[in-house]
Order: sequence, then C-alpha cells, then structure tokens
Amino acid sequence: MCEKLTGKTIPAIEKPRRPGDPPRLVASAEKAVRELGWKPQYPRLEDIVATAWAWHQRHPTATRIDPAARLLP
Repeated sequence: MCEKLTGKTIPAIEKPRRPGDPPRLVASAEKAVRELGWKPQYPRLEDIVATAWAWHQRHPTATRIDPAARLLP
C-alpha cells in the first residue's frame, strides 16, 4: 500500500520469524469500537497511509530516517 500510494520503491529484507514472533499480525479497531464507542477517523488502510504520506509531504524535516541506523535483533 505504501509503495502504491507514494509511487516509491520501499526496500525490505524478509527473514524467517525469530523465536517468540507471532505467526501473523492482525490489527482491528473492533474491540475499541464495541467497548469504548470509539470510531476511527480513517478505518481503511489506504486512507491511513494516504493521510500519513500527505502529512510527511507537508513536513519533510519533521522526521528523518538514518539509513545507517540498525534495528535491534
């Protein structure tokens, strides 16, 4: 979705799961809607990514990613 909306290639390195990693991740606001009466402003992934990308386009220096930075193992 990010590549589709930004028109940019996003490099990714896929590796096997680490011990303790869940087999898959699923996000849902269903419980918050049901129990708290909360409703997301942007329920679709496409809208979430599009609004985030638009914000970053308006604020290009707000966040910087250091390509030399490494994630913890």
